[in-house]
Amino acid sequence: MEFQMDIIEKENAFELCSDTGETLGAVEFVEKGNKVDSTQTRVNEELRSQGFAAQLILKTIEKAKANNLEVGATCSYAKHYLETMDKQG
Repeated sequence: MEFQMDIIEKENAFELCSDTGETLGAVEFVEKGNKVDSTQTRVNEELRSQGFAAQLILKTIEKAKANNLEVGATCSYAKHYLETMDKQG
């Protein structure tokens, strides 16, 4: 089954939503001083390993950069993603 999905910004989160409005995943974050910290990332089990969590993290990075904020993570997935990006340069 193929879904039409959108990423929608909510208060302190980006949500991955289906065309019916169902939330299929999300990244939650907090803004602390000059930093955006990703605190939790989740995607429905049937959609894992398809790049949706990475898309959510990228939205958080875009938000931080647009507001001249640093990016951080306490969420293990987001932390791993950011470390991988740093290694790739």
